[in-house]
Amino acid sequence: MNDPFLILQGAQAASWLAMRGRTIGLASPACYAQGEDGEIFKVNNEICVVKGSKITIKTEHDWQESPPNGLVLHRPRPDQSLLIKDLMHHIS
Repeated sequence: MNDPFLILQGAQAASWLAMRGRTIGLASPACYAQGEDGEIFKVNNEICVVKGSKITIKTEHDWQESPPNGLVLHRPRPDQSLLIKDLMHHIS
């Protein structure tokens, strides 16, 4: 089974994740491990890919509780997983 993905896009994607207790640094492109929860791949300050069952559930819950202005949450189709993995591998 493939890990689910979410894509956050907007001027404050990385900082929104950091404000929710996620470990994410200044460097990009870079992959930031989130322990057992999964990982965050920061393409740049405006695009972050969240990967893993636990972290995607928590991120989606946070999103629904308080949707941030100017930040879009994309839910890629399962068949797009390979493309996202390839992108993450290519950029990092």
